[in-house]
Amino acid sequence: MEAAHHLALRREPGEAPATQPGIAPFRPQEAATTTHRIGIFNVKYSPNLGDGIIAECLEGELRRADPRVEPVSIDLAGRTAFDPAHGNNRAAMLAVIERLPAPLRARIVPALLLALVRLRMAPRWREQLKHCDSVIVGGGALFQDVDQNFPVKISEALKLANARGLPVAVASVGVSGQWSRAGRRRLAARLLAARIVSLSVRDTQSASAWRAVMGTLGIGAVAHAPDPGLLTARQYGPAPRPDATGPRVGICVTAPIALRLHHDDGHDDRQLETWMVAVARELAALGNEVMLFTNGSPEDRLFRDRLKIALADDAAIRFAPDFARPGELAHTLAGFDCVLAHRLHACIVAYSYKVPTVGFAWDGKLRSFFEQTGRGYFVIDPREASPLHVADLAMAAMAQGIDGQTHAHLQETAKGAIHALAQRLLSGRDLAATEQKINGARAG
Repeated sequence: MEAAHHLALRREPGEAPATQPGIAPFRPQEAATTTHRIGIFNVKYSPNLGDGIIAECLEGELRRADPRVEPVSIDLAGRTAFDPAHGNNRAAMLAVIERLPAPLRARIVPALLLALVRLRMAPRWREQLKHCDSVIVGGGALFQDVDQNFPVKISEALKLANARGLPVAVASVGVSGQWSRAGRRRLAARLLAARIVSLSVRDTQSASAWRAVMGTLGIGAVAHAPDPGLLTARQYGPAPRPDATGPRVGICVTAPIALRLHHDDGHDDRQLETWMVAVARELAALGNEVMLFTNGSPEDRLFRDRLKIALADDAAIRFAPDFARPGELAHTLAGFDCVLAHRLHACIVAYSYKVPTVGFAWDGKLRSFFEQTGRGYFVIDPREASPLHVADLAMAAMAQGIDGQTHAHLQETAKGAIHALAQRLLSGRDLAATEQKINGARAG
């Protein structure tokens, strides 16, 4: 099967599928003219609106790829709309989980998740899939194993898709390298049973992680399809430019507890709070208009409120209101001259609008994106870099700007990957069937 994955996927996104002996190339006009509903499993309605931006960019480009496509959003956490109340108990829950002894946590949390999914979410997913013709799992950092959260949810989603024999694509996902044995095997079993049409990851680090985590269990090779968030400017359009007396710098606030959840190294609350306050003041001292904001996660909003108290006496530093929908976050990021962030999608969205960014390193996915855009120099570790150095780096980022050629290439590649994905799903030709036809033609 792995050879078929290589054969079907080793081409540039957007390039027409190669013609193989005995297989007619797929032509859109040959397909049925009826609506093709694609159930998309991701976390579209997460309180972190960066996830909503990914989902809306993917859905929008699928529609632009072919008017027959009708995306059907299926949130892996069971949410059905954007709601600022989502996740209000999340910070308290994370604090409890963080205190559990590791062996107990590894047993209890996945068991509770599995029961929750089967009792509350799976029945709703089953009803939604009744009207779908194919399935996408993606985009975003869905292939990670924190207490088997995504392995449990995605495996149950695939179980439903497999029961109906629906074509399945894994699209533009981020893949982490740290997995439990149970999480890997749970998810791999469902993938091996699926009618896989396409497998793609968003960056080279995710490709390496996929080979180590899934490839060793027999899941085929993956193609590279850049993050759909790169199409943010295309999806939401330009934003009105706010009046400003100096450069506008946005600082994305991320709570230490969120960093600790996904990272082995310690992130101390007090140290990060002191550092963020100092960074904001250094940037303001250089004549910048500074605004702190969050992507929307409740734990981030709580940490932002602490920073607001610490910076209450500084009139040059402001705080953005909470955003209700992904487009509001996107347009706010578009209005900055520079963005500083831990959150990957604050950086991706800003880059889509050609806004220079400085990344606060906390895991490999952020550094991988900066390397992909040729801007690895602008990633720093908050536990090592002084606030003065960060402010100077932000000024250098604004002076350098964004390389237009690299930017255009990444956006076109992201667009092409989604258009190619749409055609694969419309054709319904899974990779295993393609392999069989090719082998049969060769034997003949």
